[in-house]
Amino acid sequence: MYGVLLHLLQPYGLGLWGLTISLLWVYWRYREYRRSLRWPVICLAIVLIDSLPISVWCTNTILERQFPRVTERPAELRAIVVLGGGAIPPRSEQDVTRPGLSSLLRALRAAELYHQGPPCLVVVSGGWPDPEGGMASAGATMVDVLVQNGVSVADIVLEERSRNTSQNAAFSAEILRERGITDHVALVTSAAHLWRSERLFRREKIAVTPVGCDYHTDKLETGVWLFWPAGDAVSMNQDAFHEYLGMVAYACLGRF
Repeated sequence: MYGVLLHLLQPYGLGLWGLTISLLWVYWRYREYRRSLRWPVICLAIVLIDSLPISVWCTNTILERQFPRVTERPAELRAIVVLGGGAIPPRSEQDVTRPGLSSLLRALRAAELYHQGPPCLVVVSGGWPDPEGGMASAGATMVDVLVQNGVSVADIVLEERSRNTSQNAAFSAEILRERGITDHVALVTSAAHLWRSERLFRREKIAVTPVGCDYHTDKLETGVWLFWPAGDAVSMNQDAFHEYLGMVAYACLGRF
């Protein structure tokens, strides 16, 4: 009962459903206002749909089921490439740059793979959009996580020139080819990001095994709660739409 009340009384879902019902009631009750309310109703409907966990399930399932989940380290693994997922800037002069949630989860998954077999090369790819801001790169923060989780510094190569996924693939491929590695590579990134990144590495002639983490569909409530608005559903859908738009953009630019 407590869990049901906790869901029902969350301000975002309660407020959004309340606003939706109120606006629909006014639209139905006062015919003379229907023309002027048409666009507010449409906009609210879009926000409501974007806030529903069921829409997250639809948008992310397509992305996250492109490749089977990897539960064990691939055989004959020669290298692990882990892509950066952003960083949290320091809040004061005494603070340090910290890995974003996606970067943290990817680094932890890479460390897990590393320890499931003999030591291998680990390429950490991730720069920062503002290199003059005095911040550590996303990749540098991930190196710290890897080392803290027992990955040997001697096996880590940091690539922090990249500013997007296309550059992640291009610069990481350079590092791998310099070491004579073009196959038996594990590509670690968020599950929704795998489809786009795998295609870019394939374009660079690097044969990778996609290894996902941070599955959005694993975080969703089930049953009737799939139809109850949630604030985090908006951010998850935003991640999915970012991937779809990225694939369209790369296709138009001939990078696929």
